[in-house]
Amino acid sequence: MDMPKKFGMTPAKYKDLIIKLLSKYRFMSASEISFKLRMGYETAKKYLMELDRERFITYRQIGNRKYWFRIK
Repeated sequence: MDMPKKFGMTPAKYKDLIIKLLSKYRFMSASEISFKLRMGYETAKKYLMELDRERFITYRQIGNRKYWFRIK
C-alpha cells in the first residue's frame, strides 16, 4: 500500500527543499535531512539518490553513514 502524498508536494519541490537545506548546512545525513524537512526517511533517500544521479549533490561515506553535500 502506498503512503499518501503531502498536498502540493512534487518531486521538483522535494528536490528544491533538499538543495536549499544543503546550501544552508554543509554536510547532513539522510536521517537529519528527513527530520529537518519533516519527510519520511525513504522519501529523503529517494530524492537524494536522484539528485546524486543528476550531479547536484554527492556524499562522503564516514563509517557506516553517508553525509550529503551540494556540489553545484
